Amino acid sequence: MSEEVMGAFGISEVHVLKSNINYMLFFTPDRLVAAKARLVVPDHYPGLVDIDGKFYLDSQNVLATDKHNFEIPYSDISKVEMKTSWIGPAGPRVGKITIFTQEKKQQFDITRTFGVLRKWEQHRDWLFGWKFEDCVNIVRSVLPNKIQQ
Repeated sequence: MSEEVMGAFGISEVHVLKSNINYMLFFTPDRLVAAKARLVVPDHYPGLVDIDGKFYLDSQNVLATDKHNFEIPYSDISKVEMKTSWIGPAGPRVGKITIFTQEKKQQFDITRTFGVLRKWEQHRDWLFGWKFEDCVNIVRSVLPNKIQQ
């Protein structure tokens, strides 16, 4: 089943004693899907296609591609905290995002490495040099009552 991608940005799961895991965090109408990062072009994410200027994600294909990939339905998210930050343990970053569910809290760096995909026609390309506010706006568009800054 393909779902429209409402937006996406790069995140990094920071580990002290082992390698960090970089993801693209895709936001669909009903859930977020984290795909272990590859090159920042749609052709390098199995299941991500561009149809008439909109991106669609075959979530099941993406989730099956790598054991680290995961999804979180929006109904499971109790809140999302986002904070700006210029430097972190893994180097330069845009900010931090913390996703709270009833079972756990997941914290990630928002990275400059991977770019942002926005659904709006004039910004549908993979962009670099983007801002923290772009990431906040993507999250706010799908989780307006659960985001805290």
